[in-house]
Amino acid sequence: MFNKYLFDFPKPVEVIKQLVSQVSNTDDIILDFFSGSATTAHAVMQLNAEDGGNRRFILVQLPELCDEKSEAYKTGYKNICEIGKERIRRAGKMLKDALESSGLFVRAMKRHQDQHDSLEGFAYAEWEESPEVINAKKEMAAKLDVGFRVFKLDTSNLETWDATPIEDEQLDLLYRRMNSMIHRVKPERTDLDMIYEIMLKLGVPLTYSVTPFSINNKTVYGVGDDCLLLVCCLSTFISPISSGNTLWLWIERIAFCFTIYEVIIVGVRKMQIDIRKDALLALKTAYERAALYCETGNQDIYRNLTSKIDQVLDNGILNQLDVVQSYKNLKLYMDSKNIVGIKYEIINIQHSIEADNLLWNYTLFLRLFKR
Repeated sequence: MFNKYLFDFPKPVEVIKQLVSQVSNTDDIILDFFSGSATTAHAVMQLNAEDGGNRRFILVQLPELCDEKSEAYKTGYKNICEIGKERIRRAGKMLKDALESSGLFVRAMKRHQDQHDSLEGFAYAEWEESPEVINAKKEMAAKLDVGFRVFKLDTSNLETWDATPIEDEQLDLLYRRMNSMIHRVKPERTDLDMIYEIMLKLGVPLTYSVTPFSINNKTVYGVGDDCLLLVCCLSTFISPISSGNTLWLWIERIAFCFTIYEVIIVGVRKMQIDIRKDALLALKTAYERAALYCETGNQDIYRNLTSKIDQVLDNGILNQLDVVQSYKNLKLYMDSKNIVGIKYEIINIQHSIEADNLLWNYTLFLRLFKR
């Protein structure tokens, strides 16, 4: 692949590919803590290209320096990680090109061999180049995921407060410390650095997509295909503090502090709304089953539903008072077979779900960006 030997003892791709195929499913994550020149990544991508799988990989490697006398160093690779990254890029391009040229044929041949333990009876003539075959191969090449992200272990993106005690006459030192907290993000860090740190702290998988878009001339990042998390990295200029500053500068400090934590608040608020929505959907399902009981009189539905209601209330897993009260009302509706009351409550629950969606999409959104 590199047209020269950059590694003394590279692992054979075919061997790693066979191991991965034997111990994993098509959508598993393959972990290699000693990745070296990224042979595991190459093998995983090649296996996906062959069987249409969606396996992913996580590689871990210390940035071990290359010997200055080695071919790798002479070629321009200063450490092993640089070799691995370049190999993944080249292997991905090579596999995509191979899929586009002969991928459909190879997969069909492999499938026939797996089913019949031989290639006997495989009709080569059926795979002549036709527009349908060409388009299918291009589609296969486009679907093959060969992208990857590189993360390095580092300190936080935010400066930490220096809590060393100072004397009364050292006010200038105090001002300098306070100035360092105005823009807490370290100068060499980017928006994406901040976003990935937030994702780590909130437990959001680092494999989620990060999509930038603009709202009111501010760059906002949506995390996940359905915007599980919205992050706004605001760069607000605030002049340094000095002993002669006026009150409005201190107001700016307060506003800036709130801006920093909006990044976290947005994610937490989104999760709170999702939790409530789940509770309302479960409540709506219970009311719909109660309506079915009132219409049919089926005692099995009654027993199962009352058992689940008691379990939910006894476990104390719901902290919304209106949802708890609705479960209590449901038992009364069922005992009296009040079908009208049950259907009326279903309408109210659906309205609450839609209202919560509006609360997230509009109210919180506008509060964040109309500052």
